[in-house]
Amino acid sequence: MTAEVESPFYQSPEAVAPTLGMTKTELRRYAKESGHFTTLSKNRMALDPEDIENIKTWVKTRNQQNRKKDPFA
Repeated sequence: MTAEVESPFYQSPEAVAPTLGMTKTELRRYAKESGHFTTLSKNRMALDPEDIENIKTWVKTRNQQNRKKDPFA
C-alpha cells in the first residue's frame, strides 16, 4: 500500500514558477500587481491553488484593453 503525497495547500512562488513557465521574479511581480497572493509570517508570499488560477487568468488578460493593432502585422 503506497501513500499518496499531496502538495501543500500554500506554495512558494519559487515552487510554482517552473510549472507555469516563468521565473520566480516574474511570478512574484505578477502576483503583486494582480493582488493574488497570501502573506504568511515574516511577510513571506504564498500562493494557494485559487491564487495560481487567478494569476494565470490575469496574465492572459492584462493587456487586452491596452493592445493596439500593429499596422505592420
